[in-house]
Amino acid sequence: MISLAALGFSGCGDSPESLVRKKLFSPSPDKDVTAEPYYNFSPFTNTVWKTKTRTAIADFKIYTGAHALLLLPPKGFDPTDPNYRIVPNLQVITVLPPGTRLRITRLMEDQGAAGSLWVEAVVEDGTKAPKAVSVTRDFLANIRFASTGPTTNTNWDVNPDMLEKVDSPPQP
Repeated sequence: MISLAALGFSGCGDSPESLVRKKLFSPSPDKDVTAEPYYNFSPFTNTVWKTKTRTAIADFKIYTGAHALLLLPPKGFDPTDPNYRIVPNLQVITVLPPGTRLRITRLMEDQGAAGSLWVEAVVEDGTKAPKAVSVTRDFLANIRFASTGPTTNTNWDVNPDMLEKVDSPPQP
């Protein structure tokens, strides 16, 4: 009788282990912290910059299985760059020429275990690739992202070797 009951309950629903695994490792929605006074990021948004070097948009597969679109400097995609390093789980979608325009749009915070921050930008020049990208640290200056926890940054700027400010938007 007990064995019949055990057979009846086996396969019914998720096991406790799978329930815990789903809850702990499912991605949490990211949070837009652009307007939070603590970060002082709002004045930096909607600024338009022009790249000084070739850049690339790449799809990066995160260890959780999620994907992120990254804007990379040459050392992130060009094997001829002296500082090039191979990044596993990275697929280059398109290489963009110097002079490509991008607009800084938001500061995002991961709501999962990492709690990391990243800057989002929109590539404004015509590409066939997806246009919203995460900007890697190489393009930013004065950043102080903590390895665990929020940044202490309040004076946002770009790396002048990588980007220059566009004074006015292009005329249609």
